[in-house]
Amino acid sequence: MHLELYKALRSLRLDSDQATGVVEALEEYLAVKIKEATADLEAQMKGIEARLQSTESGLKAQIKAQTWVIGSVGLLLAVIGLAPAFARLFH
Repeated sequence: MHLELYKALRSLRLDSDQATGVVEALEEYLAVKIKEATADLEAQMKGIEARLQSTESGLKAQIKAQTWVIGSVGLLLAVIGLAPAFARLFH
């Protein structure tokens, strides 16, 4: 688009510097308008990212707790399973 605009401005007899200036000004204007238009989306994305990080931290904590529970249950089952063997050794 920029080259086409530049060529159109040149065909209207604007010199090269003027045509370049118009194209650059339009680019700058469009960049500002795009930033303004996407500002709300960026804020929403940052909020979503924060919530995801919070959820991730919670899930990691839950997994860690469940790992301890599973390990404790496994140890308890091992002790219960070995109890008869220990009973025979000491009787």
